[in-house]
Amino acid sequence: MSKACELSRIPGFNPGIRTILGTENGNAVIALWEPLCALIDTLRAADNYFNQVDRQNDDGDGEDQLAA
Repeated sequence: MSKACELSRIPGFNPGIRTILGTENGNAVIALWEPLCALIDTLRAADNYFNQVDRQNDDGDGEDQLAA
């Protein structure tokens, strides 16, 4: 889904959707698509935040190894 949102930001996407679906239907699709992509971007950023925190606290032993 994240990749689809990324690809939808290319310059010809919005005019293409309006050409294929017609102006009114294209605008309706875009009105739903853009907030959905904003939500996906927010969720992706939150996921990356926790991954970065994990890397900062990595002691080098790995998560699956028992402490000595």
